[in-house]
Amino acid sequence: MEKTLDNDWYEAMVEDVKAAWTEAVFTSRFALIEGYHMVGERLRREDSHAPMTELVNRCALDMGVSARKLWYAVQFYDKFPSLDKLPDGKNISWSKIRSKYLPSGTREVEEKEERLCPTCGQVWKT
Repeated sequence: MEKTLDNDWYEAMVEDVKAAWTEAVFTSRFALIEGYHMVGERLRREDSHAPMTELVNRCALDMGVSARKLWYAVQFYDKFPSLDKLPDGKNISWSKIRSKYLPSGTREVEEKEERLCPTCGQVWKT
């Protein structure tokens, strides 16, 4: 017996899959935003223990991520301490936040970038 696609069934299935896909993309996009916010909050809470530049650079090195990512997280938290205040609410992407709402520089203006040598641990400013 040969199987054939019933158009009504198929169209309903496509709509269900499309809705599931849209929800998954939306959820994952906002989860990334929440993640950046949590990281920024955590780093900001710890800046009383070490200068922010040293903290961000060393943390980035130990985590294997760029310091730029962590600076964006800190800037994001500073600008939006509450996610309830996000422009466009939950319908916003990390890319839009980074390009439209965060400063063009990736670190605080008053601080010079410090680099940490992975071998000896010596810090130098650039």
